[in-house]
Amino acid sequence: MQPCRPKGQEVHLQATHVNARVVGRDGKLAKENRMSAKLTRRDFVKSAAITTGMVALAACKPAATAVPEAPSQATAAPEEKGTEPTTAPAATECQMDWNPTYPETPKAYDPPVEMAVIWEPGAEYPEGSDRFNNPMYNRTLEQTHIKYTMHWEGYGETATSKFAADMAAGTLADQFNTSGIQLEQLIDEDMIEDISDIWEATASPLVKEKKMYPDHKWWVPAMRDGKLYGIPFTWGPAYNVDNMCIIRQDWLDELGLEAPTTVEGWGETARAFQDAGLCQFGIGACKNLVTWHMSLDPVFGAFGVMPGRWVSDGAGGVQFGTIAPGVKDALAVIRGWYEEGLLNPDFYTFGEGDAYADVSGSRVGIFASPWWNGGAQGNLEAENPGWRFMPFDYPTGPNGLQGRAGSGEVQALVCFRKGLDPTAIEAAINNLNWHMEMHVNWLQYQQYGEHRNSHAFAEGFEWEWDENCELKNGPVPYDIGGTYSYMNAIDFGFPYGIYPAFQYDVYADMASWFDQDPASLDKAQRYIVNKPGMDKEVQYYSFVYETLDVAIADEYFGIATDRMKELLPDLNTLSSEVLLNIVLGNEDLDRFDEYVDEWKSQGGDEVTADVNTWYSETYG
Repeated sequence: MQPCRPKGQEVHLQATHVNARVVGRDGKLAKENRMSAKLTRRDFVKSAAITTGMVALAACKPAATAVPEAPSQATAAPEEKGTEPTTAPAATECQMDWNPTYPETPKAYDPPVEMAVIWEPGAEYPEGSDRFNNPMYNRTLEQTHIKYTMHWEGYGETATSKFAADMAAGTLADQFNTSGIQLEQLIDEDMIEDISDIWEATASPLVKEKKMYPDHKWWVPAMRDGKLYGIPFTWGPAYNVDNMCIIRQDWLDELGLEAPTTVEGWGETARAFQDAGLCQFGIGACKNLVTWHMSLDPVFGAFGVMPGRWVSDGAGGVQFGTIAPGVKDALAVIRGWYEEGLLNPDFYTFGEGDAYADVSGSRVGIFASPWWNGGAQGNLEAENPGWRFMPFDYPTGPNGLQGRAGSGEVQALVCFRKGLDPTAIEAAINNLNWHMEMHVNWLQYQQYGEHRNSHAFAEGFEWEWDENCELKNGPVPYDIGGTYSYMNAIDFGFPYGIYPAFQYDVYADMASWFDQDPASLDKAQRYIVNKPGMDKEVQYYSFVYETLDVAIADEYFGIATDRMKELLPDLNTLSSEVLLNIVLGNEDLDRFDEYVDEWKSQGGDEVTADVNTWYSETYG
């Protein structure tokens, strides 16, 4: 029950399966080995027509001298006989009112280094542009001196099968992202480069400091026998799968209620929503009880446990969180909600994206969601006057405990195929050096938000002028699907992987813009502030980041042993089946105790021993 990773940050090489041999209250049978639906951050952006809000300005080339501020309203041209008055200015009349500066670009390679990477399909480009001729691609080539080409195109199951074929044939892309079992196989079969020497010689002191290499624990999965096989995405706390609790504040206001503070209060409030005819179910959920979105992890956290995580056993070691005694108590609560009808009767068939339809369809009023979904909720508020979503504190359990599933810090590694020209690896690391300088000093360089190559911020592409010489969204959204995978290869998953607290640093600065007179902001700032839902994203992210003390993170991030690779798939299937069947009433609650014994006897004790050996050696 590992948290899903958002598409757009890496190619999903390992599909998540849930062996859901379960029957719901209505007698419906969930599909065997149903593929988990993956609603991703990019999917939300696309479906809800939102943008993340942090905009890169690097493609706006400033003049050598300061540009005077453009008027807030263009002056109408003199009316001529027989013509209609013109109020909209020509684009040439509109000017930027900031003058960004940039650090020195990486080492110039002439000719540019070529790098074949994996692309996603589905990109749309304005007339006159294509995959290899657009502001994003051209700017990348100009600034990184790397010419990215297509190794192949694919997404989802297609990408999974193509990558497997590459591994079998020994025809990997030059640079790619991977993790888990694939990473293990690639290392065992000597298919990826040891980059230790190139890294030490090329990575800047700033990169090594901010990435916390070589001493930081998050680098452990990238290393084997003293060799470095990849550069980790060290996504910071509260990046993605740290869910926050969201409630329909407008419903609370209508009923004169306060947000619930306990697990018991969740049920009472959901019941009040239902009784008032405001919703059908009350509490949002999906078949993956602890996951990255529409999760019930705050309920488990209220009992001091977290399924799917390796957590402290209180005696200097770690234990598998799914077998902890408090899990049974949490299951009893969730089971009661299901029996009462406070959960959608079909939730056990829902992936994360399916479950969110209950939010957008106004069928639930309490749910857990990542901070970045604030943009989607902002759009729902704009589209439905009167709707109001608000974060509220994590519920406490009978012993006053709170908890949520903490983000895994290493989501994937940027790796390079065996035999790749060392110059190409050097160029990629120089690219990282340049981006780190830009990110760490983003205020110095007047970068309003995230600076990443996939945000070219190009006029007529991502934005254009409105009739008041203000910025508005252009014909092509900034987040173009087909550019995502190659851009992540280019920028190592920036900005989220640049250094752990970067996102928070940016949002903390942006928060002040919403309290200022819009006239005091420059056009780029106003563009960001005016994005639907941007204020909620800032609010949500700050809330999650500032509650890190309740996060229950996975204490194991080591390399799986052969025994773990053999035993864990079946053990995880057993866990997901038993927990879901207990919630659905197909198994008695006491089945949990039997499950714990089964888990241990069917290999769980051996896996626990391996994990604790690693834990002892790591923290010794």
